[in-house]
Amino acid sequence: MKIEDIREDFDVFNKYVYLNTAAFSPIPRQTIKKISEYLSLRRYGTVEIDEEEILGEARNLVAMLLNASEEEVAFTLNTGHGLNIVANGLEYGDGDNVVVADCDFPSVVYPFLNKGVDVRFVKCRNWSLRIDDLERLVDDHTRIIAVSHVQFTSGYRINVKDLVEIAHEHDALVVVDVAQSLGAVKVDVKDWDVDVIVGIGYKWLMSPTGIGFLYVKRERMDEIKPSLPGWASVKNRDEFSTTTLNLFDNARRYETGNLCLSCVVGLAESIKYLCKLDLAWVENRVLELSHYAVERLGECEESEIYTPLDKRYRAGIVFFRLKNMSSSKIVDELRNKNIIVSERKGCIRVSTHFYNSRQDVDRMVSYLEELA
Repeated sequence: MKIEDIREDFDVFNKYVYLNTAAFSPIPRQTIKKISEYLSLRRYGTVEIDEEEILGEARNLVAMLLNASEEEVAFTLNTGHGLNIVANGLEYGDGDNVVVADCDFPSVVYPFLNKGVDVRFVKCRNWSLRIDDLERLVDDHTRIIAVSHVQFTSGYRINVKDLVEIAHEHDALVVVDVAQSLGAVKVDVKDWDVDVIVGIGYKWLMSPTGIGFLYVKRERMDEIKPSLPGWASVKNRDEFSTTTLNLFDNARRYETGNLCLSCVVGLAESIKYLCKLDLAWVENRVLELSHYAVERLGECEESEIYTPLDKRYRAGIVFFRLKNMSSSKIVDELRNKNIIVSERKGCIRVSTHFYNSRQDVDRMVSYLEELA
C-alpha cells in the first residue's frame, strides 16, 4: 500500500503537518467507524452487545502485540492506573528500595513516592537513562526497578534485556512503561523476560483516551496483590456475592469494574489496522523517519539534538532545541503554520509515526531554518 493511500485514512493530514504522536495520535477512520457502530448499538442498552466477546478480542490482540498470554493481560484506564496497581500491590520489607530515573514520566515515579518507600533516582544524562548509571543504585534490597522503554523527552530507548538481567541478579522486579514504544517498535515480554508492562492506547496505538493495559508475568502474580478489587476481579462476578472474594487466578484480578467499552473497541480496531499494515513494516518506517528527522535537524546550525545519535537507542521521538530561542515560542510559531509538535522540558519534541512522510519533516525543518 502506498503512503499516500494510508494518509487518506487520517483526516488530520487534510489540515496539519502532524508530528505529535508522542502526545496524542490521530485516530484512523476505520477505528472511528467501528466506535460509532458500537455506540449506535448502545441505543438499545446492551441487548445487542456481547461484552465478553469485545473484551476477549481486545485482550487477545494486546497479548499478541506483547507476545504474552491473554491470561497475563488486564485492562486499565492509563499507565498511572497500572503503575498504582503494582506499587500498591507489593509488600515492602525494611530497607527495601525502588529505582527510577529522574528524567522519567511522572506516572512512573509518583506511585512509589506515594508509598513512602525509599526511592532512588538515577541521574539521567541529556534526558537519557544509561544502564551503567542505573546498575550502581541497585542492590539486594531493591524491590523494583521502574522505567520507560522509550523516554518521553529524548526518545532514548533502553535495552530492556540488559536491565532485566541486572534486576534479576538481585531478585528485583522490572516494570516497563511502553507508552512511547508499543505500536512503534517491537515489544516482546518473553524475549525480555520482563515482569510487568504498563501501557496506553492513545499514542502509538492510535486509540481513544481512557484505555490502557497491564501485563503481569504469570510467575509474579502472587507477589502483586490486587489493590483495587471490585466486581470485575472475581470469577463468580455474575453471582454478585458479598460474602466471598473469589479472585480470578489470572490478570483479570486486577480489573475493578466496567470499562469504557467504546475505548476497548477502538483499541482493538486500531491494533487490527497496525497488523494489516504489518508490524515489521511499521517499525522500519518509524525508525527511518526518526533517523531522517535527526539527519535534517543536524543540518540546521542552530539546533542542539538530545536524541541519541546511535540508532540502536532511538524509536519515534526526536528531541532538540534551537540555540538562544524559546522552544515554547517556536512551538507556537509552528502551530500558526499548522505544523504540530510539542514543547517538553524547554525543548522541542517531534514524533513521527508510520503515517508521516519525509515531506512533513522537511516542511518543519524549512520553517525552523527561517526562524533561526
